[in-house]
Amino acid sequence: MKKVWWVLLCLLTALLCTPWVSAETYYVAQEDPKASDQNAGTADAPCKTMLRGLKGLKAGDTLYVKKGVYREEIVLPRKDWDWARVVRPAFSSGTSYANMITIMAWPGDEPVITGSDLVTGWKPHKDAIYVREDWPVNSQQVFCDGKILQQIAGTMPQLLMDPWKGRKGESIKDMEPGSFFYDIDAKKLYVWLADGADPGKHTMEVSVRCFLFSLDSDYVKVSGFKMRHASITTKVNWASVGINGSNNILENCDITWTDFVGLSVGGHNNTIINCKMNYHGNSGIGGGGSGHRFINCETSYNNYRHWSTGWHAGGVKIIPYASDILMTGHVAAYNEGDGIWFDSGNFNVTVENSLSHHNKGAGIFYEISERATIRNNICYENLGRGVYLSNASDCQVLHNLFWRNGMSGVASIAVDRKYPPFGDEKSRRLQGCNNVVWGNLFVDNCNPELCLKEPDGRDKPWDTRPELILPDEWEANTGNISDYNVFCRSPNRVMPFWKGWHVTQFADLAEWRSKTGNDTHSIIAEPLFMDAAKLDFRPAKGSPAIGLVLPRIGGIWDMTGNLRPIKETPDCRFTAGPFEPQIAR
Repeated sequence: MKKVWWVLLCLLTALLCTPWVSAETYYVAQEDPKASDQNAGTADAPCKTMLRGLKGLKAGDTLYVKKGVYREEIVLPRKDWDWARVVRPAFSSGTSYANMITIMAWPGDEPVITGSDLVTGWKPHKDAIYVREDWPVNSQQVFCDGKILQQIAGTMPQLLMDPWKGRKGESIKDMEPGSFFYDIDAKKLYVWLADGADPGKHTMEVSVRCFLFSLDSDYVKVSGFKMRHASITTKVNWASVGINGSNNILENCDITWTDFVGLSVGGHNNTIINCKMNYHGNSGIGGGGSGHRFINCETSYNNYRHWSTGWHAGGVKIIPYASDILMTGHVAAYNEGDGIWFDSGNFNVTVENSLSHHNKGAGIFYEISERATIRNNICYENLGRGVYLSNASDCQVLHNLFWRNGMSGVASIAVDRKYPPFGDEKSRRLQGCNNVVWGNLFVDNCNPELCLKEPDGRDKPWDTRPELILPDEWEANTGNISDYNVFCRSPNRVMPFWKGWHVTQFADLAEWRSKTGNDTHSIIAEPLFMDAAKLDFRPAKGSPAIGLVLPRIGGIWDMTGNLRPIKETPDCRFTAGPFEPQIAR
C-alpha cells in the first residue's frame, strides 16, 4: 500500500511541476486600421502580415487570417532553409491531430495569398504596346483585371525549355492583342491589352514570387485560403504550394493560376480535402510520398502553357514511388493531358468515386506501378483511354463506366520496355500481370466523334478498335482476367478485342471468349441509364446491368457510398457500373 501511495505522490508532483503552456489564438487583419506587425496579434491588436502572424506559433495555437490580399511568400520549413539568399527561421510542428497548429481564414472571409504584385508606371512604347522599364523579374505571368495575358517568347532553365511546347513567338515583333513580352536583357516588360487600352487604367498584376505557401512541418492544418499567381519556373520545376512533412491537413483552399504545378504533396499521411487546383501552367497536383488522402478535390483546365503531355502535364501527375494513396471523389476535367496520372514505382493506390472527363489524354493512367484499385469511377469523353494500365500489375478495375472516350475504355498493355531495378528477373522487362477488369460498363468508346481520324498503317481507322485490351501473351504477363462487363456500341459499329498493342486481334466477343476464356459472363447490351443526355448514369429500371456481376470484395460499395446488396445466397449479384439502382430489388 505504501508503494502505491508513493507512486501516486510522484505522479502528482510531476504534474504540478510540469510547465504547461496553454494554446493561444492570434489574428492577422490586413485591412484593419489598427493592424501592425508591431502588435502582439490579439483580436484588438492584430498583425498586418501573415509572416509576422506565423512567427512563433506552437502546438495547439490557432492563427486566424482575415480578408485581404497578402502579397507574401509563405515558406515554413522545419529547419533553417536558404532560398533566394533569404534564411527563414524554423517553423514548429503540432504534436497530434488533437494538438495541431491551425492556420485558417476567419469564418466568412476569403483571404488571398498571391505571388503577384500590382504594377504601375506604364509608358507608351509603340502603337498599342506599353512598357514598364527597369523590371528586374523574369515574370512568366501577367494579369489584366484578373485575366491572364498570352506570353510571347519567354526564358526558363533548359530542363523546362525542352518539353515546353507552348512557347509562342520570339520577340516583341510577335506581340499581339492580349499579350506580354519580357526582354530579359533590357529588363523591360511590355504589354498589349486585348482592346489596346492603357494598362495604367486597369489593375495590372505581375507574378514575381516563386512560392505561395510551402510547409515542411507535422500536424499543421491550413484552411480556407485562395492562393494564386506564381512564377516558379524561372528557378525550378516545382509546385508553388507544397505540403510536406507528415499528418498535415489542407482543406477548403482554392489554388489557381500558377505557371507550373499548383500543389505538390510529399512526406507522409497528409490529407487534402475540398480543394481546387485549377488553371495551372502544367498540372494541378504533383508529388509523391505515402499515406496521403485526396478527398473531394478538383484539378481542371490545367496545362494552359502546353507542356509535352508525355512528359509531365494534366490534372494530376504523381511521380515517383508513391504508396498507400487514396483519391476519392475527385474531379479532373478539361485538362490538356491525362486527368489522373500515377507514374513510376507507385504501389497500393486507390482511385474511386471520381469523374474524369474531357481531358486530352486518358481519364486515369497508371504506369510502371502495382496494386491499383480503380473502382466506381466515371470516365467519359476523354480523347484518350478511359483507364490505361501501362506496364502495371496486380490492379483491379471494378465497376467503372467508360462512356464515349476517344480510345479504348480499358487498355492494359505491357510493352517491351526495361526499367531497372523493376521488372522480370531474366529480361528486366516490365510485366503486366494479374490485372482484373470486372463489372464495368463500356459504352461507345473509340468514339467516331473523338478518336483519331486516320489509321496508323497497321489497322483500320481508330473507331474500329477495341473497347478492351489486355496484355499480350508473354511468360510474365499471366493472370489477367476480364468478366461480368457490359459492352455496348452504336449500331453498325464493329467490336473487336485485342491482346497487346496490335499483337493478337479477336473479331468479336464470341471469338474472344472461346480463345481466351475471358468475359464468359459479360454481355453486349444497352445498359439503360436514367438520362445519359444529362449525364445521369444511374441504372434505369430493367437495365441488364442490374444483378449481373459476381461479387468481388473490392467492389462492395457503390459510387454513392451505399453497400451493394450482400446476401448469403449463391445468386447474390452486384450491378455492373458505379451505381446500384435506387429502385426496389
